[in-house]
Amino acid sequence: MNFLNNNHVDEDNDGVYDCCGMYHSDLIAPNEIGVYEIGTAEQLKDFANAVSKKFNSINAKLTHDIDMSDICNATVGSWEPINIYKGIFDGQHHKISGLYVVNDF
Repeated sequence: MNFLNNNHVDEDNDGVYDCCGMYHSDLIAPNEIGVYEIGTAEQLKDFANAVSKKFNSINAKLTHDIDMSDICNATVGSWEPINIYKGIFDGQHHKISGLYVVNDF
């Protein structure tokens, strides 16, 4: 599916395009081939929230190294791991650093 040829409309403003059922927000949206390009900590957090809600098979790729220390740390709280992910996540040799995870098991 070529997403550039679709008329991206979200009539009910629920974060899902009516034409293709793909998630979108102010931070991320699918590119022309339906892959989410992630280059900031905020975009990665938004992507993780979308996957955790119901979009667990969307595909993504990193475009830059990402430092998560401003998003998850001892002051603001733990990163919430994604439980089920069925998509493709291409790191493109970039790294994600500064993850703070508290295991409450």
